[in-house]
Amino acid sequence: MHSGNLLWKINKNGEIQNELEAIVDWQIVHEGSQMADLARFLVHTADGNIRREAETFAFDFYRECLIKEFGGDSSKVPYNVEKLRKAYYYVFALQAFFTLQLMPVFFTAVKHKYESKDEQKAVYDKGIQKALDAYNDLDRIYNEEMKDVFKKYGL
Repeated sequence: MHSGNLLWKINKNGEIQNELEAIVDWQIVHEGSQMADLARFLVHTADGNIRREAETFAFDFYRECLIKEFGGDSSKVPYNVEKLRKAYYYVFALQAFFTLQLMPVFFTAVKHKYESKDEQKAVYDKGIQKALDAYNDLDRIYNEEMKDVFKKYGL
């Protein structure tokens, strides 16, 4: 799931509302890691501070939900919170790199959506800050949480 799969309600004036109409995701439908969905969604849709806040509770919350799904039997859940977090970090790294590739698309979309140069600049600045936050966090992850991985592979 990513921001391109979210369809927002539109009012009678054709303005996008802050209410979800539908979620559509068929282009690469497959069974995969829910942490991939979470990383993609948070990196591309949330501001850095919101994403970081979600990261403080998302892994615990997800595991608790899985335990409930298995009738309270935690032994049926094949991974712990640390494994969920590590899976998230791997995909976070990939999604952070995608932010750079998505910038030209983002800038073009903003230019066509907003006529006012001030509005365009405000949205540009917010998008650039989101990408910078992702790269700063990626640097922290590489130097702290996943340092062993990069050391192992000589990166």
